[in-house]
Amino acid sequence: MNTIITMHELNGLTNQELGELHQLLTLLLANADPALEAPRNIMASLENIARARSGRAALPLKPNF
Repeated sequence: MNTIITMHELNGLTNQELGELHQLLTLLLANADPALEAPRNIMASLENIARARSGRAALPLKPNF
């Protein structure tokens, strides 16, 4: 993995998709070579996922009437 997943990209995903992406990136990080750039990019992407998830938790719920 060479790129960082941006907040703009993450905002279009569902909570389920964010969770699955987080799981995938965690597995990639566990197997990444620490000498390469990939672990830093994976960590940055994981931080962006955490921000996206926490931002959604802070949004008020819309009334259903």
